[in-house]
Amino acid sequence: MSIMSNENVMVWNVRGLNARARRNSVREFVVQERVSLLCLQETKMVNVPSALVNEMLGPLFDYCFLPSVGLSGGIVLAWRTDIWSMENVSVQRFSVTSNVSLLNIAGGPWWITVVYDPQNDDEKIELLDSLVAIRAASPGAWLLCGDFNMIYKEADKNNGRLDRRGMRRFRSFINRMEIDELHLSGRRFMWSNRRDTPTLE
Repeated sequence: MSIMSNENVMVWNVRGLNARARRNSVREFVVQERVSLLCLQETKMVNVPSALVNEMLGPLFDYCFLPSVGLSGGIVLAWRTDIWSMENVSVQRFSVTSNVSLLNIAGGPWWITVVYDPQNDDEKIELLDSLVAIRAASPGAWLLCGDFNMIYKEADKNNGRLDRRGMRRFRSFINRMEIDELHLSGRRFMWSNRRDTPTLE
């Protein structure tokens, strides 16, 4: 997604940053696409040292992170400090939120919240409730992105194994928050369980 012509934003479930090859892939993509703001989910890292981020993104990036729980989850929100200003950074149990503005360019700031959704149903409810509170405290434009592990319509899954109660809950949240979906371009699904007969969402 591009906010402006040269300020590219990337949202990516990286499925772990522990391997150097994965970090190299991130770096290559960031350079190739001239990404200046990136949201990485499922880092699978309890701690994200600055040396690792410098190796992966270079010295122009600053970052904040949500630790993983063991090898589950984790978020890195990183930005080029010569392009973006980040203020009021808040790290919560399932998300990272910040007030974002472009340096030296007219226009008001906006908010970004990056999510890594848990698998447990009670925790999903907790996540959505926390997002309602975040939105109430973050007036103005808001970009909500990340890995939700939830769908709100049948077309977002390739089989009939649907959690309809969870779908209704997610749809109600989307409607209540007046969220507009940024539709996937060029493919129908973005996640697979990688089985011989895969579930796609």
